[in-house]
Amino acid sequence: MPPLIAHPTVVPFVTAWSSEHLGPESDLAVLLTPEPRLGYKAPRTTDRDSAGTLWARMAHSPGMGRPIYDSMHVARQRICMYSMKCQICGHPASHDKHGWLFINWRRPWDPPTWPEGSLTEQPPLCEPHARTSVEQCPHLGRGDYAVLRVRTPRLWGISGTNYQLTTRGWRARESNAMVPYGHVGLNAVLASRMIRELRNVTVIDLPK
Repeated sequence: MPPLIAHPTVVPFVTAWSSEHLGPESDLAVLLTPEPRLGYKAPRTTDRDSAGTLWARMAHSPGMGRPIYDSMHVARQRICMYSMKCQICGHPASHDKHGWLFINWRRPWDPPTWPEGSLTEQPPLCEPHARTSVEQCPHLGRGDYAVLRVRTPRLWGISGTNYQLTTRGWRARESNAMVPYGHVGLNAVLASRMIRELRNVTVIDLPK
């Protein structure tokens, strides 16, 4: 493993900046369609993905303020994960006959087959920035990780804030709830991360 540098020299495309704030909870509303469903008082066409999941709104002002390295911007993470863009530069991620390039670290909820079958919120990478990520990402310096080629990075679901409907409207119940697409619980979740399930995984050496 290359030595971890003290201060990152690259701000990843997905990193949130201090000027980029989440929208207020007061924007949320109860929609009846016909069951209660989380929504916005003033809906926009970009609020939901193709599965109907409601996404958190977040200001977009990259480069203003300071980078928050341990936080990802809602929309930029979603763009990279859905369109298979590199999380560092925002350009197409590396893909060859062995699959897409990912770096994945072990999490408490991972299956015994890790990294096969693991769930990740971390978008893929291009080859030049895979090494940058290993050298500069503090998360990789604190635990087990693997550089992967993934043939089947299946869209699995989202993570976000789970809300409970009360007589006074929606009340936040759980943050970072992970919910698969197709689950009825998505009606009460405000998504902030898109998740892929990594299948048909090959562990590789770090690209040079």
